[in-house]
Amino acid sequence: MTKKILLIIPVIALLVVMLLPSNDTEYTSDFDVYATYDGATVEVQFTDKSRGTHQVSMEIQGMKETFFRTYDSYNFTDSIHFGAPPQYGWGVHPILLHITHDTLGNITLKTEFRDLGQPQADIIFVRP
Repeated sequence: MTKKILLIIPVIALLVVMLLPSNDTEYTSDFDVYATYDGATVEVQFTDKSRGTHQVSMEIQGMKETFFRTYDSYNFTDSIHFGAPPQYGWGVHPILLHITHDTLGNITLKTEFRDLGQPQADIIFVRP
């Protein structure tokens, strides 16, 4: 009986840790990311309000060739020719921002495009 309890306690502790909300979501408020589609062009605006970002590598997936560009700044705006809006929605073209940051280290932000005038998509904070 004691052995069973000793085996169950670590499993319960692991489940509790996995289910507790992460504090990482508080960091998304340090970043503004606007990704909009207007006509045949998408525009991505990125700003790190803490100014701790040294480098951002932007990756747009789901295209014939994955778009990849690197910026050496805590803010940038870039316009990319895209063509027609995707048939299956913007979720098939996630935007990943791989960031090198002073205090947070290497992190990734994930978001999606929205049509111009629509509310911005949520930003998901990921630690590698």
